[in-house]
Amino acid sequence: MHIVADERALERFARLPETFIWSGMISHNGICVLAVLHSRLYLGNPVRFTIDELVTLSGLSARTVKRAVSELREIGLIEVTKTRGGNAYQLFVGEIPGDTYRGRDSAKVSRTAYAQVFMWMTASSVSSAALRLWLMLDRIGRGHHDRPVFSSQKTLAGYMGVKERQIRNLLKELENAGIQVSERPDPMGGNQYWLIRERPIVAAADFKPEADEQETEQLDDEPEAEQLDDARVPELGGVVVDMREYQRRKAG
Repeated sequence: MHIVADERALERFARLPETFIWSGMISHNGICVLAVLHSRLYLGNPVRFTIDELVTLSGLSARTVKRAVSELREIGLIEVTKTRGGNAYQLFVGEIPGDTYRGRDSAKVSRTAYAQVFMWMTASSVSSAALRLWLMLDRIGRGHHDRPVFSSQKTLAGYMGVKERQIRNLLKELENAGIQVSERPDPMGGNQYWLIRERPIVAAADFKPEADEQETEQLDDEPEAEQLDDARVPELGGVVVDMREYQRRKAG
């Protein structure tokens, strides 16, 4: 039986670096779990979660959560320490060496911007793939609340590594969930998307579709890795260890 998160927990939010949203090395489920972990981040201290809490707030199964945690550890975005009150997670931010940003022009990926993700979004029945698409649209539109986002389905399909038909299905999923509305005001023009950031009345914590268990992501082209610059990603509410500092420490 799936445990429903309390209202206070669902209203919490995470701020994920834009580099994470576009990362070709973080899966959709990984983004979902990262959002939950970052929702408790305070002054750079390790955050504590039980597996049951991660399952409840991510809307994923326990097996999928554990797989996503292993993925994030392998990349170097988290360190996990077992404690009596659940695992303690040290979080790291910054650019991941060799990241291709899913084919998006590296110059268009901000190293200082963040996407806001509410827990009612991660815990809802919206799939992690649809949530990732929503976050990409948010970043394309620079998080503006008062204007639509413009992008072609072909471009979105390239970023997501899927066919345009699957993008249409994901957009429909977001529209049915009440957090996105698609329009095409000019038949000869591009699509525009209005992102809804208010929590829908019908939103409910529930398991995501079982497709998340077998998520596969295929990127057609792997652009050349971008060289890291010297700018450190700003801290998220405190002293968060920079990704490159972690890589140096790990290598040493």
